[in-house]
Amino acid sequence: MTLSSEPSQKIQKLHLTTDVLHDKTAGSKARVDVAHILAGAGYSHLNLPALSGLGQIASFLVFLKKRMATNGHIVLEYPFDQRKRAYVLYLFGLMTGVKIYAVIHDIAALRFKLSSKKDLAILRLFDGLIAHTPAMTDWLIQQGLNNKVVPLQIFDYCNHNAAIYHADSINSPLNILYAGNLAFVKATYVYDGGLDTLKNISLSAYGQYFEPDRLNNSVVQYKGAFDPNKPELDGRYHFGLVWEGTSLDTCSGHLGDYLRYNSPHKLSLYISLGLPIIIWDKAAMARFVLDEGIGLTISSLRELDNVQSRLPEKDYQAMLKKLALLTPKIRNGDFLRSALRSVMSPTGVVVDFGKLVAVSTSGTASTPGPPAQARSANKQTQQQFE
Repeated sequence: MTLSSEPSQKIQKLHLTTDVLHDKTAGSKARVDVAHILAGAGYSHLNLPALSGLGQIASFLVFLKKRMATNGHIVLEYPFDQRKRAYVLYLFGLMTGVKIYAVIHDIAALRFKLSSKKDLAILRLFDGLIAHTPAMTDWLIQQGLNNKVVPLQIFDYCNHNAAIYHADSINSPLNILYAGNLAFVKATYVYDGGLDTLKNISLSAYGQYFEPDRLNNSVVQYKGAFDPNKPELDGRYHFGLVWEGTSLDTCSGHLGDYLRYNSPHKLSLYISLGLPIIIWDKAAMARFVLDEGIGLTISSLRELDNVQSRLPEKDYQAMLKKLALLTPKIRNGDFLRSALRSVMSPTGVVVDFGKLVAVSTSGTASTPGPPAQARSANKQTQQQFE
């Protein structure tokens, strides 16, 4: 189905998107997956035009009014360039009663310790928000947002045909995978000579921006960068590692501290590949890992030396069994679909995988088949607003 200018085809569910950079990073993969999942859930797709003048704004509002059902809704992904375009959508919602929702990928104020005013000015325009975690949800509410906010719990990672890469048993040496941005400023610990104090540990690093001249240990082995849509590893691993920052002893710096709030996409990647998790014990997603029974928490990377003595074989096998149930949900987009039902639920209560997720109207939350081809907008219609 494509969007046309004919008003006879009323749209119930519309995904408005902005340009996605197709590179080998988590940011682009997360947005591609959201589009894929929403298309499979029956959403029509339209690129959000520039809306650079009053004429374009008026034309766009008239177009949406003709095309959208009054009981329909629109989903966007935040952040996006030219964020003031959200005011146009807010106006459209006031005019028509169409609900506007946002899936949050990142919050600059939290990630880089900036003023929250710019983010909040835009986020409060939406009827409902899907945040990463309960911790991020609480932070938004503490900043004064009174619109509905629900936690996603964890990002999905669509890779239906990927292999499973977990080791069969917890043997030695311990093979650990780290995937992500390997720039020294972001993953300083990867280059730290202190890693050489770890015995029987091998840390394989995949990702862009690796700086080999800075590497000061023999534990880390750089394996290149893979296509996030078709991840391929060179072998099997016991764990995927979630750790950020400058230190071996804690996740430090503003990027390390961001783990207290966000759901890192590498965590979703690891689960989609069937890997148990080792994660910083103060990360927002540490509770999810423990509750799901799919990994361990550590306060310092120096604890990696004790993993094999701390983890009996039967417990490792139990993690693999839990992952066998969770991996298909991550791959199929179950978490985003559940969060959408939750944020749109008029009663504030939805069923999520057999658990109740309660959401109050004030915004507080407590969390106890492959999608179809994406629908694209008619090119002629798109050009009207560009």
